Amino acid sequence: MRNVAGLPTADSQRAFDAFIKVRSLLDNGGRVVFATATPVSNTLAEVYVMMKFLQLDMLEEMGIAHFDAWVQLFAETSQGLEMKPDASGFRIATRFNKFTNLPELAALWRQVLDVKNADQINLPRPRIAGGAPQVITIPASPEIKRFIKKLATRVEAIKSRRVSPDVDNMLRITTEGRKAALDIRLVAPDAPPPSYSKIDALADKVLEFYRLSQKDRGAQVVFCDLVNCRPLT
Repeated sequence: MRNVAGLPTADSQRAFDAFIKVRSLLDNGGRVVFATATPVSNTLAEVYVMMKFLQLDMLEEMGIAHFDAWVQLFAETSQGLEMKPDASGFRIATRFNKFTNLPELAALWRQVLDVKNADQINLPRPRIAGGAPQVITIPASPEIKRFIKKLATRVEAIKSRRVSPDVDNMLRITTEGRKAALDIRLVAPDAPPPSYSKIDALADKVLEFYRLSQKDRGAQVVFCDLVNCRPLT
């Protein structure tokens, strides 16, 4: 199946290596346990991947061991209008949108699943102030808008195979885009400081919480998923 947005089509040597080892164990009478709280985190295709790891014999018996056959039975795609990554216009994209024959799929998959929901596990979970995460949006600066357009041009060059992977690739573009979204100076050191950046907004919010919890001597934990970035001047 091709041209489905969000569906990875590249080969994974690590996944194939794990598949060979799992099949070797099962074919020789061994047992395998997959322990995960998120068997489906990105796309519906992950259900098929899990079933192929643990229920390949059943899939082959039903004639749906191939992904396209599985999709025709258990999932649907739809076309929709969505904005381009650089916000320069719109495009028609095909995506998986829902499961079909869900009771039958659940009955098959639960042959290898031991499902426990949050109420059954009874894990303590802290309450979120306001009942939901707060999303703070920062207007994009002219510099970041120009940089995003350059990223879009690079993406088109990669898709049309006009650039070698060792020169430019999607991982590099994604990394630079994330850095630029945090602060444009992480990818363009000579760019002027933004009038108000995400870092400024974070500092303001941390100061706000500090003042609110000062009487109780509260503590804050700030996570940043970008590391090894050059210090800002």
